[in-house]
Amino acid sequence: SFKSHSVIEFEILTGRQHQIRVHSKSMNCPLVCDKLYGDGLPFMLSQIKRKLRRQKEEAERPLLSRLGLHSQKLSFKHPKTDKEVLFESAYPKDMKAVINQLRKTVKP
Repeated sequence: SFKSHSVIEFEILTGRQHQIRVHSKSMNCPLVCDKLYGDGLPFMLSQIKRKLRRQKEEAERPLLSRLGLHSQKLSFKHPKTDKEVLFESAYPKDMKAVINQLRKTVKP
């Protein structure tokens, strides 16, 4: 958890559409870049790094411009074999960049 952002792990119980997004909003903690339940704005380094230096003519590029949601682990029972199937995935580069910048720039 950081001053203005948090990395949160959810466990989905019902699989209903928008479940994580709705619950996050209800906790006054909408997901980054969520156009439906949040402000929809991209995550910019200047949001957390006040003294960001860059060339005047160069526009700042967002670190994350898509919904800040990632399925790290997915498991289910295979319908034919009844065996547990597990898929895991590391954070994508853009999400890693945001988390790394939060760790470097913002004190918990």
